Amino acid sequence: MNSIQIILIVCVSLMTLYITSIFKPNKLLILFLFLACVFIIVFPDELTGLAHLVGVNRGVDLLFYFTFLFLFLTIIVLYKKIRDLQKKITKLIRNDAVGNAQRLSETSSPADGQPHTEEH
Repeated sequence: MNSIQIILIVCVSLMTLYITSIFKPNKLLILFLFLACVFIIVFPDELTGLAHLVGVNRGVDLLFYFTFLFLFLTIIVLYKKIRDLQKKITKLIRNDAVGNAQRLSETSSPADGQPHTEEH
């Protein structure tokens, strides 16, 4: 095992600990991803063999393709969540504005029906 492999395993371990400390993820999924990363780091030739099975020349190319697809999917999911949050915020602000307008109109209209004027 060379030094870059040790550095990568330490980095993956720290990222896994960080993810599990700030989120409540599916522990089995995180464990699987961690072990898959360590396996790819320790045995890079196995990834090349898998790449050849699916018609890709190098393992790193296969890893790049899957990473690109994963990141693209992540962007789509995050975009949808942002749009949903924007819609919720818009609805909350609209309801608040309507409520404020109704309260303002109720407090500013006099009981006798005459327009309210302020005197100084």
